[in-house]
Amino acid sequence: MQTRNSSLLCGELMNKMLKESSFLFLADLKDNNHREWFQNNRKRYEDAKLDFLQFIEKIVEDLCKEDPTLKGILAKDTLFRINKDTRFSKDKSPYKTNFGSGISRDGKKLPVAGYYFHLEPGKSFLAAGIYMPEPEKLKVIREEIAYDSHELDAVFNKPSFRRFFNDFDTFDKLANAPKGFDKHHPKLEWLKQKSFIVSANLSDDELRSAKAVEKVSSLFRETVPLILLINKWLGK
Repeated sequence: MQTRNSSLLCGELMNKMLKESSFLFLADLKDNNHREWFQNNRKRYEDAKLDFLQFIEKIVEDLCKEDPTLKGILAKDTLFRINKDTRFSKDKSPYKTNFGSGISRDGKKLPVAGYYFHLEPGKSFLAAGIYMPEPEKLKVIREEIAYDSHELDAVFNKPSFRRFFNDFDTFDKLANAPKGFDKHHPKLEWLKQKSFIVSANLSDDELRSAKAVEKVSSLFRETVPLILLINKWLGK
């Protein structure tokens, strides 16, 4: 995946949809999550990975028209490893049962706000924003919201955005006001966030259809103002 044809350069990429064989590989991996099976099916894995990367190429081709910081990113640099880190987990199965792509100016490292696409049979989704920023960055984001939230309000009040994303995901939200912030602040619910993420689920049928790229790209395009705003706050 290191040739010119595989680079994520705006305007160079082919139309793409995800193959049924990629879904079947991930479903079979879930039922056979051990090294012997994986090695015996490595060709299926490589084919599915290539299919996924080509799909991501098309997504970034579209996204970089709206978010120029993505121009020139390689698909391979967005891909998370399928091998699991089992050192601190009770589940010792060696492989993830999904393909994940972290799309930002730094590929999958995501030290800034960016985009994430997750392919897993029956559990696919996309997300955008910043996940659990370090304390200094979290404080900056909260201070920006507390001081003047009109730009963030504008993102969430856009009708096309609200059709897909109602608010930030609340999986790690504080119960009370964070230290140093007014517990009566009108944007308290946003100030309680430890991550600033919006997400949308995607069905298998949507991702296998001829409109898969169009669907995923249209959702990601709606999140571009959010990503650019957070990164502006962080000086990125």
